[in-house]
Amino acid sequence: MSAAQCTVTSTLPNVTTWHNDNCRTGWQPYEPYLTAQPNQPGSVNQSNFGLLWRWGQTAGRVYAQPLAVNITQKEGDCTNPPCNWIIVADEEDMLYAFNSAPSANCPTCTPMVWSLNLAQQVNQNYTYVNCTISNEQTNFAACVGGDPDTGEPGPFSTTNIGVTGTPVIDMSANPPILYVVGAVCAGCQNPGYNQATGYYLFAVDIFHKTMTSTEINGSVQGQAPGKDCHSTYNNGSGTIPFSSTPPLPNSSNPSQTGIVWAVEQHQNSDNTYPQAQGTSQDCYGTKGPSALHAFCAAAIPGTGSPCPNVMTELYNSRAVATSIDVAFGFPTPTVYNGQVFVGTQDWVAVFGLCNTNQGWNNKCQP
Repeated sequence: MSAAQCTVTSTLPNVTTWHNDNCRTGWQPYEPYLTAQPNQPGSVNQSNFGLLWRWGQTAGRVYAQPLAVNITQKEGDCTNPPCNWIIVADEEDMLYAFNSAPSANCPTCTPMVWSLNLAQQVNQNYTYVNCTISNEQTNFAACVGGDPDTGEPGPFSTTNIGVTGTPVIDMSANPPILYVVGAVCAGCQNPGYNQATGYYLFAVDIFHKTMTSTEINGSVQGQAPGKDCHSTYNNGSGTIPFSSTPPLPNSSNPSQTGIVWAVEQHQNSDNTYPQAQGTSQDCYGTKGPSALHAFCAAAIPGTGSPCPNVMTELYNSRAVATSIDVAFGFPTPTVYNGQVFVGTQDWVAVFGLCNTNQGWNNKCQP
């Protein structure tokens, strides 16, 4: 798709596809709260921003980017609009909808609106693909993966495969329809039985949790990516995907400066970062657990500015000993209504402004 063909047309803060739009920019043009500007209620810094909640537990690892939708009509599980839902898919074929603003009366509650087991919608005896079963490691190529040169296992060799890619939501449909691809297995919970595996395309009515599914038949031949700091081919590799909060187009503060959000993924079992091929150079800086970072998207002039230069760091969750335990090297954060959502090994990390008055009780935790 050329730059001329690729334009961002949404006028809502909805995040309905991977990296926010069909251009895959990661751009959130209508974030109403978070800013890099100093002395503002929504200023992002080490003292004013942090981890609010750990939503979970999700059944499986969350690789897909969380999606976010604003629903204005009373329909289905949206009984008191407007409803702001965060929709999450995991590697055990589970689909969840969370309320993005938990009640101030129960800030530690898991704000789940609904959940749906995709595999069981195909057949009540079907499950996600369990790669720990020896038959599956033979029958399902994604379970094998790994590095053919070194013999290192692939990222799924000892885990499960369900939904890996980010879903997409068609909000123009009535009711809105979510489309997602998931790996499904018949017999994966019964070692020794003949297992049949495949990928299915699901179409889910997010209001009423009804769906249809179609098995995908076909194959694509290609070559695995090379091994470098941005490869997700072999175990131990990692990436820093990002989502940005730019200046608001209709902001009353035209000098408001955006933020680049990055999830730094740590994978190696010996507590080191992966190294670039053929070098001893770590792909990233200081060693440590996975972390959420916020960087200045532009310089802000003035004495004492938090953004003297582009990419000055505003926030680092590791600096306050907040580990987010991301599952692998491609979690993309979602910025929505003053909060940042990150999928992890078995829960959803929710970051936001601490001790603010946005209609719910925000108290950051370690």
